[in-house]
Amino acid sequence: MLEKGKINAGEFHILVLVFTIGSSILVAPSLLASTAKQDAWITSIMTVIISIPFIFLYNRLASLYPNMTFVEYNEKILGKWAGKITSLLYIFYFFIVSSGMVREMGDFFTTQVLVETPIQMIMIMFLTVSLIGVRLGLEVICRTALIFFPWTIALIFLLILFLIPEIKLENIQPILEEGLKPALKGDYHYLGLPFLELAIFVMIKPYVTDKEKMNKAFYLGTIIGGFILSILSAFSI
Repeated sequence: MLEKGKINAGEFHILVLVFTIGSSILVAPSLLASTAKQDAWITSIMTVIISIPFIFLYNRLASLYPNMTFVEYNEKILGKWAGKITSLLYIFYFFIVSSGMVREMGDFFTTQVLVETPIQMIMIMFLTVSLIGVRLGLEVICRTALIFFPWTIALIFLLILFLIPEIKLENIQPILEEGLKPALKGDYHYLGLPFLELAIFVMIKPYVTDKEKMNKAFYLGTIIGGFILSILSAFSI
């Protein structure tokens, strides 16, 4: 077991939602626009729908092995050696993803906020806070997400509110000018950020106390987070 900490389904829901928005808010609009262009908002909605079967898979695995993490039931399903290799690939994937997130934060702060601060210092600060959170455990990380969640939603709401006067509907026209192909191509890239990354939560689900409500919380967190990203993508256009 990773630790003795426990969270409820409501806290798990917020954790999924915050993770879904996460650093994706910095890169998702530009990532979508580079492939789907003015149809990026359509691509974003489509990707949320496509992600649902993956969440179903994560939930199904957790239902079959409710008290085991991914690493533990991986060996049970695939065997000792194949399970260990797959688990190592899983861990390595999230090492790469985490490294990318730290870099994204560093780029954002050094270009938009602390423009004269060395990027290394920004990244060290984020890593230090993350290490403290890991040391204190899952419950502390979750409580921190709960504290910052209202502020995050409030700031996103204010951003959208102040951008309403700047809306130009002609920017999303013509809709599907080049057909569905660019939109589907955007789905392929956007699905990995952040929806496939939600696989990290199969390591957390054994520590959720409300097993009956947990699966619904996973769906809701993903859909609401994806919906917020879709709105932001539309406003970016």
